[in-house]
Amino acid sequence: MEHGHTHLPAAGEHQHNVAVFPLLVGLSLHAFMEGIPLGFQYTDASALPSLMAGVMAHKVPEALTLITVMMHAHQPKAKLWRILIIFACVTPLSAILAAQLGNHFEIVTKSLIYMVAMVVGAFLHISTTIFYESGTKHHELSRKKVVAITFGLLLAFLTLIFE
Repeated sequence: MEHGHTHLPAAGEHQHNVAVFPLLVGLSLHAFMEGIPLGFQYTDASALPSLMAGVMAHKVPEALTLITVMMHAHQPKAKLWRILIIFACVTPLSAILAAQLGNHFEIVTKSLIYMVAMVVGAFLHISTTIFYESGTKHHELSRKKVVAITFGLLLAFLTLIFE
C-alpha cells in the first residue's frame, strides 16, 4: 500500500491472502495523525482551511485503497461499509480530541508544530511516491509527470508570491 496500489496476482496465478488488518491499523493511525493539526487554532486565517482541504482531498485515495484491498480480500459488503464508516470518523475524532486536550494541556499546544510537520511530510511522501510510481507498469517517470511536477512547483511559488 506504500505507493497507493497493490500488485495482486493475475487470474490463474497463485492467490495470496491479502492482509487487511495491518492496512486498516496503519491507515487508521495515519488518519489519526492527520486529524490532530485540525483541532488547533492558527493565527493565519488561511492555515486551517488549507490544511483541511488537503486532508479531505487525501481521504479519497486512502478510502479507495482500503476498500479495494478489502474487496480483493473478499470481505462482506456490510463489513466493508462498517469499516469505511469507522475509518471516516477517525480523523474528525482526533481533531476533536486534539482541540479538547490543546485547550487543557500546554504541552499538546507546544507540540503542534511537530505534529503538523509530520502530517505535511507524510502528505509529501505519499503524494510524490504515488505520483512517481503510478500510471505505468514499471513505475517510470514520463514526460507528462515531469511537466505536471514543474507546473505544480510553479503554481506553489506563484501562490507564495501573490499571497
